[in-house]
Amino acid sequence: MRLDRDTHRVNYRIAFDAMRAYHTSEIEHKKDMITILNSILLVIVSIYAGIYYYIIYVFPKSNKSLLIIGILIILLCCTLLALLINSLKKQNNAKIKSDNDHYESFREECRIERDLLGLTKTLKKKNQNIPFYWEQIKEIKKDRDGTGYLKTIKIISMYCTMLLIMVFAMTILGIVLLTKQYFGY
Repeated sequence: MRLDRDTHRVNYRIAFDAMRAYHTSEIEHKKDMITILNSILLVIVSIYAGIYYYIIYVFPKSNKSLLIIGILIILLCCTLLALLINSLKKQNNAKIKSDNDHYESFREECRIERDLLGLTKTLKKKNQNIPFYWEQIKEIKKDRDGTGYLKTIKIISMYCTMLLIMVFAMTILGIVLLTKQYFGY
């Protein structure tokens, strides 16, 4: 069964709108994820500031059981924060990849419909002397290693890694301060 031009035009528009919606979703998700990670950064600073305050101003010297409890609390905070950050990173990467997979599916559908409508041939004929135009609509390679969604995943992953390094450094500092307080250095 052959579809008429109007059906192809409508399908092209639907696919294009869906493609753009997934692209917008990816952008909005990135903004939301950065906001969430900024909030986690604030939580990290707050937790460790509280721990450091307790160690420096409240912790009684020469109390071995409190030293052990303090170290366990610091390690528990570190573990919970690391699990939270890694979980968010994993969920973020899956969401962005899913959006990109849908985007690619609809992008390919747009290309097929454009070809079926004869738009590709017409556009090439009318704009063959305009290099800028062809830089914009050139055939996109199947290997999309340099694309925006991978860069977004890298940015979020780097931010998560930075937060993890910060948590581990603050944990080590907390344990050093606690033991220093205990031994009275």
